[in-house]
Parts: sequence; structure tokens; C-alpha cells
Amino acid sequence: MADQHIGYPGTVNSAQLANWMPNVAAAQYSVEGLTDAQVVTNAIGSRGVTVKKGTVIGDGIMDVFENDTNLNLGSVATGSPDRWDMVVLRRTWSATVGASTSIYTVIPGGPNKTLPARNNNKGVLSDQPIALCRVKAGNSNVQEIVDLRCWASNGGVQAVSELVMSYLDGPGSDLLINGQTWARVVSANGTSVAWSRIAQQGSIDLFGVGNSFTGGVNDSKAFLIQAGTWVATSDANGYSRLTFPKPFPNGCLFVAGFDGDDWTGGGSLLIASAGRENVFGKSGIGGKSDWVYATKLQPAADDGVGSLRIARAGGKVHRLNWIAIGW
Repeated sequence: MADQHIGYPGTVNSAQLANWMPNVAAAQYSVEGLTDAQVVTNAIGSRGVTVKKGTVIGDGIMDVFENDTNLNLGSVATGSPDRWDMVVLRRTWSATVGASTSIYTVIPGGPNKTLPARNNNKGVLSDQPIALCRVKAGNSNVQEIVDLRCWASNGGVQAVSELVMSYLDGPGSDLLINGQTWARVVSANGTSVAWSRIAQQGSIDLFGVGNSFTGGVNDSKAFLIQAGTWVATSDANGYSRLTFPKPFPNGCLFVAGFDGDDWTGGGSLLIASAGRENVFGKSGIGGKSDWVYATKLQPAADDGVGSLRIARAGGKVHRLNWIAIGW
């Protein structure tokens, strides 16, 4: 049980007020420090976890835990699928001063990686999600922990798992999760509300979007651009492979390369996607991680039949200036 409760029936002194008001006004749920209420595994009994000490804010109450809290999750019957249990901070209000409680407990879940049903009657009985834990049949250790905490301050709310969007779902909510900004948007006619990804760090919007190399263009239009220059040598068949500095998370919309140095190339080089998906896979036209391209040389001499011969140039040192757009 929490060592200090601020916000339950009773009094709030001036020192408590300075901490309580900014925290409860920042968001419906949050924790104060990076490790506050962090859930980690322990070796105390079967399927043990520890909720680290710290300050937890929710539903107008600020709870301060001065020590870690140890919990044990229930077992899974032999032959049953893995179960996802949720660690919550359960708050119970009482009109009697000093009788309200804030206690960590576990809500058993189901086989899907989703949040189980919780109490959400603010001012009476409510559960603040802290972590989702996977338990496996015949195993005495917790297999996986998903962090459901969030941090709120100065008008911003951050989290590390998109699962928090299933409980921080009030209209108008804004969340930053792993570099992506999400907004809980009310429909134009005011009859529904849904999460919409509105920005991604380092991303841009495109005025128009055509077909992509890898298909499945994300309609959020949070596109990413990479570009650079490098010197390479084509293989014996005239092919080279460009590995992007960072893999695109979902797909490649477009990639193009240009002869970046007439002196290095020793003549006019043409750069084209290698194609041949049966050999190079998606990389032959532009994949998430790399691009295989062909260097083609146009010599100054006639090939004997009245035309200039353009062919792949094997073993050709060249400089490639390139740009790639993905999402």
C-alpha cells in the first residue's frame, strides 16, 4: 500500500499541493520518474515481479511508494496458451478520512496481448494500468513484460507501448510513443472518436503519393527520406548494392541514383534498378533495407552497326548520389 496519498478525502498541505496540482493536471494517468512504478521480474517465489518505488498519479490521486512492491502472478494450466496478466494500481475511495487505499494488484488476462477489463469508476474504485505480463504454462518465470506507464509534464504525454492507447482514450488526447505522435480525433460530425497518427519524428508529408515498390503505402503519409553519396565498384555483371543507413520500417516508395562523378566513372554512367526479383528479391527494385542497381556505360565508339552500345559495366568504380523515400 502507498506510503502517502494526496487527493483522497482529508487535507492537503502547501508542500503537497506544489507537487500534487501540476501532476494531476498534466494527464489522467502518469508516473513521475523514469523508474517510478517500473515492473521487473524477480526470483521471489513463482512468477514473481517487482514494482519499483516511486510516485504514481491517476484519477486525481498522487500516491508515493517509498519501497518496492513484490507480487506473484498465478500459474497457467498445463496445455493452456500463454496468459497476459495486468499489474494495476487499485484505488478505493472512502468518505472516511484515512480509509482510502491504493494497492498494487494483478488482474488475470487472456491469451491475447490486450488489456483485460479493469475497474474504471473514478472516485469509487479504479485500476491504473502499470504493466502487462506474459505467463507460460509450466514455467515459474514471467516471460515478457510490456510497460504501460506514461509520463506527463508541461503539456506533453509520452509512453513506450502503443497498448497505452487502449486506456488513455479520452477525446483530444495527444501521445508521443517511440517517435510517433498520435491524436484521439473526434469525427467531423462529432459522433465518433478514433486514434490517428499525425506525425513521426524525421518524417514529412507528400503532396501526392503514387504506387510504391513494396506495395501497401501507409495512408498516414508519414514518409521518411534518406539520401547520400558513396563510391562503389560494380561486380563482374555490372551490379552494385546500396544499403540504406537505416532500414525503412514499413516499405520503400521510391529510390533513384545518379552518376555523381564523371571523373570517377570514366564516362557517362547510367544508373538503373537491377530488377530481376527472382535473383535479388525486393532489393532489385528497392526494398526496406537496400537497393541493387546496375551501372551502364555509354562508350564513345560506334559498335559497328550504326548505334552506340549501352551495356552494364562490370568492375566499374563509380560514385553514386542517391535518394530514397519510404515509410
